[in-house]
Amino acid sequence: ASRADATSTSVGSSKIIKIQPRVKTEWKAKIGEMYTQCLSYNSKLQSHMVKNSEWGAIVYLSKSIYGKNAKVISNTDYYRCSGGGEGKAYIQNIGQSTTGNVTGVYDMSGGSSEFVAAYLNQTSSSQGTNLYNGASHLKNIYNKESDKDKIYRANANKYGDALYEISTNWNINAETAWWAGGSSICEATYPFLFRSTGKNDNGLFAFRYDQGVNANRFS
Repeated sequence: ASRADATSTSVGSSKIIKIQPRVKTEWKAKIGEMYTQCLSYNSKLQSHMVKNSEWGAIVYLSKSIYGKNAKVISNTDYYRCSGGGEGKAYIQNIGQSTTGNVTGVYDMSGGSSEFVAAYLNQTSSSQGTNLYNGASHLKNIYNKESDKDKIYRANANKYGDALYEISTNWNINAETAWWAGGSSICEATYPFLFRSTGKNDNGLFAFRYDQGVNANRFS
């Protein structure tokens, strides 16, 4: 997603979301603002910020006979252009698509990191007010414990969201997710999650915590 007036070198300033190739993708938006913008994109179709479980569904399908069934190449374009660059770059860069062709989902690895509609239960952050108040079926909520290791293990039974089941550790300094992706579960002071966090073709399954203000950062 990008701002409606985005170009290949400018993120733009419009409050309207537009899905378009060859432009600089949305970034530095706060999680609550992004959640609200996504809801207003197309209310009739119930558009919404991608849930973490939906992210998991897409990346699992990419690693199956219904997708590319191989590593999805990272979008390393300097300007964070969707599809890996200007012009017809998205046609040349089909390796960045989840299906290995132009019909797949681009920028799931690299480009700009993406907030997902998910948070740690029983936490409070002004950045996430709109998300906290959102409909239960449009978000994922994770169990809170006293430390990150306990949080990581307390959510082991949440299958399909590509967290616990695709990693062996929660440590931010470890790259223990599939494709050697970074893996760090959310915690009380960093209650939100973002995905797509690697330059070296390892962002598809990577996950990190955040305070709700820094993604979309450049991967």
